Amino acid sequence: MGAPAGAAPNGPGDAEKTIKNLQSQGYTVIVNRLGTTPLDQASVVAVRPGPNYSRADTLSAVTRRTVYVDVK
Repeated sequence: MGAPAGAAPNGPGDAEKTIKNLQSQGYTVIVNRLGTTPLDQASVVAVRPGPNYSRADTLSAVTRRTVYVDVK
């Protein structure tokens, strides 16, 4: 998989930015919240690779990449 870990800045408010950045790179992002801090004020704790999955039909094949983003 590519470099999702490098896409994880640290600090308050960076969780939303990190998630949007990963989504713009084609990742399906699954957020794991540690605590109740609003996402726009949360910090990224970790970005971990998840499973890749593929789907094919008669016209095309699609491969999706998944990452888990831990925030608090």
